[in-house]
Amino acid sequence: MPRVSLYADKYIDSDAVAFVEGKTRERRLKDRDIATLIGLSPPSYCKRKQNGKLNLNYLELVKVIQRLELTDEEIVKLMRGKVKA
Repeated sequence: MPRVSLYADKYIDSDAVAFVEGKTRERRLKDRDIATLIGLSPPSYCKRKQNGKLNLNYLELVKVIQRLELTDEEIVKLMRGKVKA
């Protein structure tokens, strides 16, 4: 019988933020680069990443995915909550 994590939603959110931050560093980008890309000020972008959640709307997320050059596999894992930081 598989184990069930009662706090899976919290881990999914924080894993997604850590994954995006890791890919941002990997591409040698800074938060201000991503903020400018999606039309926000750096402090506003940081607020959206607050508390381990990545609060982006669909169009902002698409821009971030394109800029980070994520593979199809990474996109699917990110959307399904299966990414590991």
